[in-house]
Amino acid sequence: MANEADDAVIQILRQIQDKLVEHDRRFDRMQHQMDHRFDGVDRKLGEVIDATTKALGTAAIANVRHDSVQTQLAEVELEVRDLRARVRELEEKV
Repeated sequence: MANEADDAVIQILRQIQDKLVEHDRRFDRMQHQMDHRFDGVDRKLGEVIDATTKALGTAAIANVRHDSVQTQLAEVELEVRDLRARVRELEEKV
């Protein structure tokens, strides 16, 4: 009777061990699939970061150029006002 109980315990332990081995294999496969998917996500995220950086850089350059053009336009407007005033003065003398 004691032998039968020992055999039953050993049999149950073997079943548990077999199940654990099966779970380990399944976990390893799932881990490989998840690693592959995360690699893809990392790649896509890198592309998004690169595109965002380029867009922000382009926007910053455009902003600097816009400011420069605004300054130049203001200077041109002042020169045009001065020239118009000089023309009026000359026309009054004639």
